[in-house]
Amino acid sequence: MSFGSGAATALGSFYLDWAYTSQNTAITVITHTDKDMDTAVLWMGANNISSTQQVKDDIAAAFNHFKALAKRVLVMTVLPNDSYLPTTAAGISLANVNAWILSEFPDNSVDALGYLKSKGNGSTQDNTDVANNITPLSLRVDSIHLTNAGYQHIADLSYAFFTARGW
Repeated sequence: MSFGSGAATALGSFYLDWAYTSQNTAITVITHTDKDMDTAVLWMGANNISSTQQVKDDIAAAFNHFKALAKRVLVMTVLPNDSYLPTTAAGISLANVNAWILSEFPDNSVDALGYLKSKGNGSTQDNTDVANNITPLSLRVDSIHLTNAGYQHIADLSYAFFTARGW
């Protein structure tokens, strides 16, 4: 049975490019969709930060998946719960994961925590939080989730990242 030497098959907004060199070789398939120009933002790991290797594996798997699909992927550092002090197991794991994100994905990552720490209101509590490597209280509604101002800072950081790359 002969399939020819290659073709593009359109399926709505999805199409396949395929080719093979002989009857006994595998067909190489490349998929394309109208999503090729989309951007994936990965911001994960806070809920299982104590499982350092699992968080790294999850982020790497998600990055590789989306990088193949979207080509444009942003990985953000993990935000801490306010109990993740630097000397706790969770705080040490958080610092480890965040350093790994920035070194593993140097062209595709931003330091969300570092950026937010620079946006606190200068209050005594915010300064204490910054010293403890925690998101400033003025930018949180609870132990981890951000206020509208906090999310606006994240939007600004993301926008700057995207525009610097022409995305």
